[in-house]
Amino acid sequence: MYLGKHMPSYDDLSPEDQGKIDDLLTHVRPAAGTFAQSANTAKLIGQSGDVTGAVSLIDSLDSGTIPNRTGLAEAQALEPSQVKELLADLAAVASTYGTPEKSALQIAACGVNAIIRG
Repeated sequence: MYLGKHMPSYDDLSPEDQGKIDDLLTHVRPAAGTFAQSANTAKLIGQSGDVTGAVSLIDSLDSGTIPNRTGLAEAQALEPSQVKELLADLAAVASTYGTPEKSALQIAACGVNAIIRG
């Protein structure tokens, strides 16, 4: 571990310390691609719900549950408020991780091909 008085650059670190950073980045860089994919997917889901009118329909519901007709095993019926919360979560993902600045960082971290191909 570097204990000097000046902040070193990566090149100033020992090979062992460089390896620690490299090992961490083998996980961080692909995760950046996952964040980019998730932000894009979240944005498209929200837009789709707006275009089809599904979001408006969900907003109009005030009782009962919405059954699981997705084919996802063990997924349960959801109350309209729960669906609204999930939609808000998706919107937060899109607005937090889908900004032009975040997209530029994600592309720099993992390359556009990792984002497109997954």
